[in-house]
Amino acid sequence: ITAIDGSSIKSETEIVIARTKGHTEGHFKSKLEIKTGGNILYESSVQSWGDHPNIENLNGQTLIAGEYEGRLTGHSRSYENPIQLVNEDLGITGNDNYYIHPNEFTRGPNEGVTWDSQGYSAGCQIPNGHEENYNNLLGTLEQTGFQMGEGYKVYTDTVPVTINDSENILTTTSGEEISERNFVE
Repeated sequence: ITAIDGSSIKSETEIVIARTKGHTEGHFKSKLEIKTGGNILYESSVQSWGDHPNIENLNGQTLIAGEYEGRLTGHSRSYENPIQLVNEDLGITGNDNYYIHPNEFTRGPNEGVTWDSQGYSAGCQIPNGHEENYNNLLGTLEQTGFQMGEGYKVYTDTVPVTINDSENILTTTSGEEISERNFVE
């Protein structure tokens, strides 16, 4: 898709997550936006902190603020069309299971199970509003020229994803705040 000035809308599109301080102040308090050239095309509240009660047993963590490659995959074990987050420099590889996905299972034996009262995140970025809202997010990406992959962790396109943490907090796997870092916002 090309803008009136000839630039590619797809190449200008990014997902930006503005994380709030601490997960103890409530769920879905952070904000996710899809932006193109600074214009907001989509926004949603999002659970950005790892808040799953068994986060350590799941080998989860609150993702460190930074730049991620968002891989538009066909499916994971539990979700259709999740966006896998990868940043090798931060130790988050394609073998890990950190995604942007709805706050309900859309694949597998738990398909249709939702969790309303919390994000239930083991490190994933979870927009509020279940599958319908997540489909709006995907529709926005598709309208700007992105395509979802087909198959398990198979991706066709990538979108830049930035997680900003206004408090510059580094966390442990349990979400405990342990030190400050200087991240570019």
